[in-house]
Amino acid sequence: MWTGFGVSVVALIGLTACAFVPSHASAKPSHDVSAFAFNPPFPGTGLRSTSTGIRQDAATYPQRKSTALKMSEQVGEDAKNFRRAFLGKVGTAAMGAALMSKGVTPANAIGPKGVFFKSPKDGADVPRKFTAEFGLNGYALSPASEGLKSGTGHHHVIIDSARGEPFVLKGVAIPMDATHKHYGKAQTSGEFELEPGKHTLTLQLGNAYHESYGPEFEKTITVNVVD
Repeated sequence: MWTGFGVSVVALIGLTACAFVPSHASAKPSHDVSAFAFNPPFPGTGLRSTSTGIRQDAATYPQRKSTALKMSEQVGEDAKNFRRAFLGKVGTAAMGAALMSKGVTPANAIGPKGVFFKSPKDGADVPRKFTAEFGLNGYALSPASEGLKSGTGHHHVIIDSARGEPFVLKGVAIPMDATHKHYGKAQTSGEFELEPGKHTLTLQLGNAYHESYGPEFEKTITVNVVD
């Protein structure tokens, strides 16, 4: 009796084990390996490995190549523009330095176009004998002996100009007398000797014919001469 029961238990265990063991004959791979067959990519394109992907990318390659060439040309043009802009700025800076070495401030420097006194300052106390320094923005200094040149001129200083007329009208020749000082050699400073008291100094730019450039190139200051 016990022998027959043991045989039955062994048989039952064997059947249960067989139920949990998969049949290799019927198992199928989870992926179709044929889809991963090696296909060399289209040169330089990073194509997909399937033949369909290669055909699609090959068809669009000429368009992509044209776009790449255009981008390359644009980069080259941008580099040329950068070099031109850089050299232009270097040239402008060099020209500005040359002008400033002659006491002239170029038009693109700080300050509006016109003339100004570097010294003395407006309202300053000065001795009987003093030196005034002149500045210029936008135009260049040129000696009168070199003749008319566009954008150039030389300084004039009017001492105690008539009240209400601090500048000489544009195109009018600046007189040459004791109260109208001419600096026709393109000087950037002048010596003055004045009586004690308040005086006005008017800096006026004129061309080679001493014709005034008008109020745009005029600056008047007041100085107090102390004994």
